[in-house]
Order: sequence, then structure tokens, then C-alpha cells
Amino acid sequence: MIVVSDTASTRRRTALGCCRSSALVALQLLAQHSNVDYVAGPIGGLLALNQGHRLHHLNLAGDGDVNFGLFTLIWDQLLGTYVDPRTRRVRDGDLGIVGDPDYPTRYVSQLTQPFRRVRARL
Repeated sequence: MIVVSDTASTRRRTALGCCRSSALVALQLLAQHSNVDYVAGPIGGLLALNQGHRLHHLNLAGDGDVNFGLFTLIWDQLLGTYVDPRTRRVRDGDLGIVGDPDYPTRYVSQLTQPFRRVRARL
């Protein structure tokens, strides 16, 4: 009975750890992709916050191939894919999908867009 109890306790701890990790990633993705205009100060060049990651979503061919980091931009700096967000301000029309100017802007419409394309081809 002790082994079963220890195993169940281990499973609970593992599940909670997994949930915490998933929650942290989800919160980071929300912060990173939020459309809130804020300045992070000196840590903005280290952490992959929306200010730096937003440049990854530029719709100009080649310009958006930067700032890939999920939690930090240090790897981008080391590997030459970092662009300082202070040197490139994002303006209306800079973000989006190249070749699809009518891509939906509403959240639910974006989620269903791939299925509409499949239906259109059938």
C-alpha cells in the first residue's frame, strides 16, 4: 500500500509540474503576442516580450526572420537573428501574412481560416 501511495503522490506532483510549465508557457505566449504597447526598459533586449518578438511577425519578406526566442532573445543575439526593437518601430500595415491582405483579424475567424481554405479547394 505504501508503494501505491508513493506512486500516486509522484503522479500528482508530476502532473502539477507539467501544468505549471504549460501555464508558464501559455502566459509567456500571451504576453509575447499581446497587442499592448509598453516598454520593458533594459530587459527588453534580453526577454522575448512583445516589444521584441513583434518584429518576428513583419509581413515584409525576410524582415520577419528575426527574434525567434520564446523566453529570451539571447540566442537571437548570439546567432545573428536579433533586431533591436528600438531601431524598428512597427506601424499599421507592417504585420500580417504576405500575399493574403484579407486574412481575418478577429480571433475566431483566424482559428477557422485553415478549414475554410480546405473547403474552398474541395
